[in-house]
Amino acid sequence: MALERAVSTPYGIDATYHRIIGLQLHFAERCADVTLASYLTTAARQTDHQPLGVIQTRIDFSEMALPDGSEPGRSEIYQALKGRAEWQGATDC
Repeated sequence: MALERAVSTPYGIDATYHRIIGLQLHFAERCADVTLASYLTTAARQTDHQPLGVIQTRIDFSEMALPDGSEPGRSEIYQALKGRAEWQGATDC
């Protein structure tokens, strides 16, 4: 699973494929630190090209639809990201 959405990079081109490459859960703080790798295209990722950049963000557990006491997985993280303004219009891929 990954997200597809055009995001500007420092290189002046858009990366369109973004996948989680790192996730650290902080249970005491009820949040997760997420690292996404951004690739030019899905094809670039599938042919083992290097990412154009990484995006790091923190997601509060309250942003995720979690049953009481459960831990978030990738699908909950992706859904929470899509709920944010900066990821509006992103689609699953």
